[in-house]
Amino acid sequence: GFDLTLPRCAGPPPSSSLSPQIPNLRAPLPAAPKTLARRRPRRSRRAMDDSLYDEFGNYIGPELADSDADDSDAAASPSPSQSRSPSPARSPSGSPNSRRPAALMDVDDDDYADAAQNAVVLAEDKKYYPTAEEVYGPGVEALVMDEDEQALEKPIVAPPRVVKFEVGTRAGATSTYASTDFILGLASNPLLVRNVALVGHLQHGKTVFMDMLVEQTHEVDTFDSEGERHIRFTDTRVDEQERRVSIKAVPMSLVLESGNGKSYLCNIMDTPGHVNFSDEMTAALRLADGAVLVVDAAEGVMVIH
Repeated sequence: GFDLTLPRCAGPPPSSSLSPQIPNLRAPLPAAPKTLARRRPRRSRRAMDDSLYDEFGNYIGPELADSDADDSDAAASPSPSQSRSPSPARSPSGSPNSRRPAALMDVDDDDYADAAQNAVVLAEDKKYYPTAEEVYGPGVEALVMDEDEQALEKPIVAPPRVVKFEVGTRAGATSTYASTDFILGLASNPLLVRNVALVGHLQHGKTVFMDMLVEQTHEVDTFDSEGERHIRFTDTRVDEQERRVSIKAVPMSLVLESGNGKSYLCNIMDTPGHVNFSDEMTAALRLADGAVLVVDAAEGVMVIH
């Protein structure tokens, strides 16, 4: 009744001269010797004491009065890129450095002008137009109008205005009782031509009398039933029709018969009766062979003042 089972050992079995030793594959490999990479200390261009620098290589010594020798040598022969710097160096506060570098002291003013033209300017800093003070001077007050005085309904460039002075030719007045050949035959004979001027005071009926003669020689009615007034054939201007006053002397050629039935070509001139247009009546009297004086029966003979 004995248990002959041996306990299991974690370590390797005891060495025996009869069995060879087998290496333990589970054992970790020995670590390689570490080589520490030592950072090379940062040295300045000028041989200085190590006490002037901290462990990070930053300069902690007193302030230097002059720049490094290498910087001065480089400033003595500036490169083209340095001489054409777009803008001067600025301090941390944003204002330009009051002391210009020694390398830029030898550069001409033209180079600075070129650099100012080639400088990058923001859109809000651009100057498109000169100010009023720059244009007119410091002593001139410039007033700027924010709103237009011209209404929107009125165009900036107004269309051409066509002014109509003449009423136009009336088509009904062209149909006469006499033919055109007959009128031309009378005009070729000076003995059958009469030049007559209608004269008289203002509003005495000269133009209405002319309408009656037109009605006798043409196939047209000179009375407008809608407006209840005569058409006034000799008032060919628009203002004459609106004011119902003759302004210009207008002639008309009419074929009229005498008492014995003989036809004559009468060039009748309707003259204005207003005193301001008496020159038209004077010119018509110089051309006429005779004159017909028209007098209003109610007012009688009146003198032109």
